Amino acid sequence: MLRIILELMLLTNHSLTGVVLGLTVDDPAILVPAAIGSHLILDATPHFGIPKLNFRRPKGFIIGSVDFGISLCVLIIAIIAFPGRRGLVALGWLGAVSPDLLYLPEIFLKKRISGKFGDFHSWIQWSETIWPGVLTDAAWGILMIVVILERLGSCYT
Repeated sequence: MLRIILELMLLTNHSLTGVVLGLTVDDPAILVPAAIGSHLILDATPHFGIPKLNFRRPKGFIIGSVDFGISLCVLIIAIIAFPGRRGLVALGWLGAVSPDLLYLPEIFLKKRISGKFGDFHSWIQWSETIWPGVLTDAAWGILMIVVILERLGSCYT
């Protein structure tokens, strides 16, 4: 039987990080691996998580859906705000969220495709807590938003 446990550094923070990388790195061959790597690094830091929250159950599904919706909004807003870098922003976003997207077939189709990578991805998330994880995630999210806003401001000066 497949277990779907929410191992959540908020996807929104991965999205913000991917956008920052897309605004910073010009070479897609460097950008995509860096974005995937950023996901793994963030997951290896203490971060927000609700132990044993299941994506197939209403509470987990709602939390995951809202977070994914916010993540998509981050992408859309960044593409609109930075039209000259929209391709790089989209690649950075996709690379940064892709490790978590590997769980979608497991959630919706009950088919595990993540294999050993999924095992590794779960293993590195050694410190998922509500506290202090929410503080770590909030600090990182704020930092990424500040960087994005600074980049947006530099577009208009």
